[in-house]
Amino acid sequence: SMSGALLLGERADLSRDMKRAYIQTGVIHVIAISGMHLAIIFHLITFLLQPLRTKKLGWVYLVLSIFLIWLYAWICGGSPSVIRSAWMFSFLLSGQLIDREHNAGNSLAASAVVMLCADPGLLWDIGFQLSHAAVASLLIYQRSVFNILKPVNLLLFHAWNTISTSVAAQMLTTPLVIYHFSRFP
Repeated sequence: SMSGALLLGERADLSRDMKRAYIQTGVIHVIAISGMHLAIIFHLITFLLQPLRTKKLGWVYLVLSIFLIWLYAWICGGSPSVIRSAWMFSFLLSGQLIDREHNAGNSLAASAVVMLCADPGLLWDIGFQLSHAAVASLLIYQRSVFNILKPVNLLLFHAWNTISTSVAAQMLTTPLVIYHFSRFP
């Protein structure tokens, strides 16, 4: 079903025609579980477990949050983008527990190192490459692209934020997509 595809990346129940339609329209990524799905789950988990985020129960909050993040990653099949995201959120949570400032670039690099130590063959995996390139691209370019326009209208502000994020993510992923698929996304 569509809900299973959106929540867990389960495509088996989708008809062949439906899958083909998603591929032909270029929106197959909508039903592919990605780091963005895990980000939503991360925010939900940390919101629900917020009462445990005290000095005495901080470790319970950390362990339970990380466990639930990795459980979701495992249930979804553990694609490279989901594993990258799970590592990054694990680093973020661990840093919060010891009162360290989070650096997304360091977390991204650390996730790549850990994943490549576990499986060096991931270096040639397109999912690994695209996931890390997209996050790196966001970290490098999103603010600059967003600052091109300064919409004052709240609706335009949010629309431009979404568009600028999408454009920024394409900066480093487009060359990979062209190389691997011989198509401009």
